Amino acid sequence: MFFHTEPGHTEDSSGGLKPEAPRGSIPGSCMDGTAAYVMKIRLNGEEYVTRDARSVEDLLKELDIDPVRVAVEVNLEIVRKSDYSGVMLKDGDTVEVVSFVGGGCMRTPSRGRADF
Repeated sequence: MFFHTEPGHTEDSSGGLKPEAPRGSIPGSCMDGTAAYVMKIRLNGEEYVTRDARSVEDLLKELDIDPVRVAVEVNLEIVRKSDYSGVMLKDGDTVEVVSFVGGGCMRTPSRGRADF
């Protein structure tokens, strides 16, 4: 079966037409016909640009962070772990990711108290 495509378009897997990527374009760069999702947030006090994260869960995956070992706050609101996939991030959001660190105070026989 022969399909005629419009100039500047190619056929996608479903038989529809999509714009051709410009020659020399970079995959995922918006120049190859796919839209990259770019968003700027403030992450732990620093500007961070994400290309794929739309939810807290996505952001943690992008950062390669185990969600079990952290607490997350978005715009001064603590996010429950069960809500990580449902809390959608927006451009300009402030996100704090805090990991749990062991330590504290312990008693040593020779010196009494040792703080770490």
